Amino acid sequence: MLTKQDLSKIKKVVREEVVSESETGQKSLRAEIILSRMQLQDRLKNLNNRVIDLEQQSKETGKNVLGLKKDVKKIDKKTDDIIDLFEHDYLDLEKRTRRIENHLQLPTLADF
Repeated sequence: MLTKQDLSKIKKVVREEVVSESETGQKSLRAEIILSRMQLQDRLKNLNNRVIDLEQQSKETGKNVLGLKKDVKKIDKKTDDIIDLFEHDYLDLEKRTRRIENHLQLPTLADF
């Protein structure tokens, strides 16, 4: 049978082991937390760099789009000018053709 002194000694040994194990566990947990924090900071830094790169690419793309819009406007204006020129020439040719047909008294051709 165990005496109070034996139980007290057992209690003391168990307590020392529990404290020792808890301290070891705390140290291990702190080390893991520090490592995880460092990894998260590294990932955040990489993400921040990627966001900065994407912002720069976005600005460049915006500038390119503006340049393309200007080019399209120039092309539209040139196309309109060409169409107006051909339309004017066509109308002049149509007038001349009718005048010649009338002068020569030729029947007009059927429209296609």
